[in-house]
Amino acid sequence: LLTSANVPESTLTALQSEAFLTLTVLQLVLAFCTRSLSASLLTMNPLGNKWMIFAVALSGALLLVGHYVPGLNAYLELQPVGLSGWGRVGISCLVLLAASEIRKAIMRSIK
Repeated sequence: LLTSANVPESTLTALQSEAFLTLTVLQLVLAFCTRSLSASLLTMNPLGNKWMIFAVALSGALLLVGHYVPGLNAYLELQPVGLSGWGRVGISCLVLLAASEIRKAIMRSIK
């Protein structure tokens, strides 16, 4: 069990930073997944909602700034996430996308 009592502070901050990054990116991906309750993401126009694209891009940029700008990341108590962490974020996003598409396929088959 990971607790702050048995994990070095730098490791704990790195794990918290990766968790924050993962949860935030998943929320941004979920925004695209839930544009329709039944239509597949692959059949929808990706540029159909320009304001949403702008909002997601801005949120993503601010997330990167918070993690990678020296001084700001220290203030926010975040650390840069390495390639392995980004890999875990990517896998999490793929799982979310697959689950969303499976749910939508089931919803379409019920109708």
